[in-house]
Amino acid sequence: EWHDAYHGVAQAFWLFVEDVDGESILHAEYFVLRKQLRAQSHVVAFTIPIYAPLPPQYFVRVTSDSWLGSTTLLPISFRHLILPTKYAPKTELLDLQPLPIGDDGGGDGESGDCARALYTLKPDIGHLNAIQTQVYHALYETNHNVLLCAPSGSGKTRVCAEIAILAMLREFPHAKCVYLTAHATLARQQYEQWSARFNARVCLLTGESTHHDVKRMQQSQIIVATPTHFDQVQRGWRKRKCVQHLNLLICDNLHFIGVSNSVVQGCVYEQVISRQKCIISALSIPTRIVALAYSLSNAKDVGDWLDVPLKCQFNFSPLIRPIRYQLKLKSSDINHFESRHVWYTQQCYSFVQAQQRQCSSTRSGIIIFVSSRTHCRRLASDLVALSCSQKQRKQSSASSFLNIDRSKFVTFLDKCPSINANGGLHKCLLHGVGFLHSHSDARTKSDVCKFYKSRAISILVVVHSLCFELERYALKSTANLTSSVILFGSKYYDAITHTYVDYELCDILQMQSFINSSSSSRRW
Repeated sequence: EWHDAYHGVAQAFWLFVEDVDGESILHAEYFVLRKQLRAQSHVVAFTIPIYAPLPPQYFVRVTSDSWLGSTTLLPISFRHLILPTKYAPKTELLDLQPLPIGDDGGGDGESGDCARALYTLKPDIGHLNAIQTQVYHALYETNHNVLLCAPSGSGKTRVCAEIAILAMLREFPHAKCVYLTAHATLARQQYEQWSARFNARVCLLTGESTHHDVKRMQQSQIIVATPTHFDQVQRGWRKRKCVQHLNLLICDNLHFIGVSNSVVQGCVYEQVISRQKCIISALSIPTRIVALAYSLSNAKDVGDWLDVPLKCQFNFSPLIRPIRYQLKLKSSDINHFESRHVWYTQQCYSFVQAQQRQCSSTRSGIIIFVSSRTHCRRLASDLVALSCSQKQRKQSSASSFLNIDRSKFVTFLDKCPSINANGGLHKCLLHGVGFLHSHSDARTKSDVCKFYKSRAISILVVVHSLCFELERYALKSTANLTSSVILFGSKYYDAITHTYVDYELCDILQMQSFINSSSSSRRW
């Protein structure tokens, strides 16, 4: 029972994770239990190492920071723990001749037809990269299921998914294909691109009305959807011919199966694929499944689940990247979240200055991801303040983040009413720093991204929840646009559980994918 006279408004505890012998502390965490939340369940997440041979159990010890003898010891058994294959072999990248694309690419026959069809879709690509060349035979010249796991920027969606669609249209000109991606923003972007490229009807399932979505599927050949929206249509597969007669199912961003939050439901993704396998088995209708994902630790398990033959399972190492980058870590022992972010600000400004001097010739920019809207505005204002103070101290403009003449830039800002209505954003943009958060309107996001893409401003501060929405502004397509990506902390506050939660690994991989400069580095 809680007594205010003894317990106050909060009680502090120390949480320790000990090994089986109790000799080593594997994790330590300071936990505060507040009075108004004492009746709720609290979730504590942490990462600990597991050594070989596998120990029978670890112990979690919770000790009060104020009361003597208030200690609880909880064993965590590893008896039924299932681990992925240790040191699973990665697919070796073969030294193959890059497959050319164009009127003369691929020679005669089916390969030549695919090369010419790809050239009409991608006139800016002269040849396939090493990963695309290696998987081309499995995607275009066979009908087997394919699992392709490769780092971001490898062209999985941009080229490999389209090769699979071209293979389907070559064999079945009136066939249907369903393309699934975990994020609604990515689905809309892919729908807009394929509507302009393919000489076939493309539709987007919105999820607003199942009846209208079924009609769209009946009238289209290429269907783009999220797993949640397609699940609403697929549930009635016994009486819907458009769901039964699918020739190709492309599952993009398959690594989101392990993610469950307010935006992405990984369990729904798994249900959709499992139900499609059930449909294939029940109706004996051949439906090809092409799965695309980042590099996985248990790719063989996923491939066996999708009935992918071993020769069509490609799991390339995350080190095989089209654009290599350096990884820099800056840690802090400050436990208080806000105080730690104050310390991060000065470190971030020093890093930004160093990168500005290093990339002065290309005028490459820097994208900084923060945890919340408050930190977004605060960090942008702090960077501007530090830049102005250094400018006054040195009596020079070397620390300015604005790459064009200030008077000319003001004329551009005057044409953006949405930015002029936001005084804080207008002031930061005048110093070369822009910021975006979830409450920014679509026009403001578009204008700020245009300024960054044209290299008018050097710094773009973005809330981490917008990392997928930035895809629609084509920040990755401009060469040497972003030299560095900074993760300003790796936690955000979850109002539902009242705790600070780590970023999803999928979100972190998406953030670092914005690096498109060969001399880039990343830090959080």
